[in-house]
Amino acid sequence: MIQVFDVWAEWCPPCKKFGPIFSQVASEYGDRAVFTKVDADTDQGNEFLNEYGIRGIPTILILDSENSIIFQHAGILSADAFRSVLDSHIAK
Repeated sequence: MIQVFDVWAEWCPPCKKFGPIFSQVASEYGDRAVFTKVDADTDQGNEFLNEYGIRGIPTILILDSENSIIFQHAGILSADAFRSVLDSHIAK
C-alpha cells in the first residue's frame, strides 16, 4: 500500500489552504492508501524533510511499499488534481 504525506507547517498560508483538501481526499481514498500529515516544524518533521530532500512546503510526497518516492510535488494541488495523482499511483 502506498503512503501519502502532506508536509506542512502551522505558519504556512498555502499549507493551511491545502490542509482541508488533503483531509477530504484522504477520507475518500483512506482504504487504498495511508495518509499522514508531517509537521515540518517538529524534530521528526525536520528529519523527514532531510531524509527525502524536501526544501519547500507544502509538499505532497507519495512513497511505494519500499519507501521509494513515486511522486513529489511542492505547492498546492486542487482536489481534482490530487485525486488524479492518486488514481495514477494506486493499484486498481
